[in-house]
Amino acid sequence: MAVKPGFSLGPRKYFIFPLVAIPLALLFILGLNTYLGRDIQPTAFALLGVEGGPEAGEYRFTMALVNQNGTNGPADGYITIKMTDQKGEEVYSSSFRVKSGEFREVRADGGVRLIGFSWSVPVANLSTVAGGGRGTAEIVFLSLYGNSVTGTLEIELP
Repeated sequence: MAVKPGFSLGPRKYFIFPLVAIPLALLFILGLNTYLGRDIQPTAFALLGVEGGPEAGEYRFTMALVNQNGTNGPADGYITIKMTDQKGEEVYSSSFRVKSGEFREVRADGGVRLIGFSWSVPVANLSTVAGGGRGTAEIVFLSLYGNSVTGTLEIELP
């Protein structure tokens, strides 16, 4: 009895491929859902505030996002900030990307813990303002899903 070299599955190979491919595809989809599942699609700010000012040498902005169900969480996107004086003249403008992994726990009024993002703007980065006074800071968060959230804060200018 001679043994033939090589191994052939014949028609069975068309049956084995789906048995391997379908579970791998399901694992990939579950992993992708888990990875993307922590991001929310924001519809509003749960928290938007500013601390500091000319005396502190910087403005410390803090925001937290919520989706349409009121769930707080992180989101990948872009932040645009525009600061204007009383006359409406722009004294500062900046835009930068933020990733959901950069969101941390922040505290709102009353000690409520939220997932949010904080960043600083040095007072030295503002263009000169004659007479100082009050101004506004308009903050826009644009998520990678296309949702946009806008808020305005009153600030003290140098």
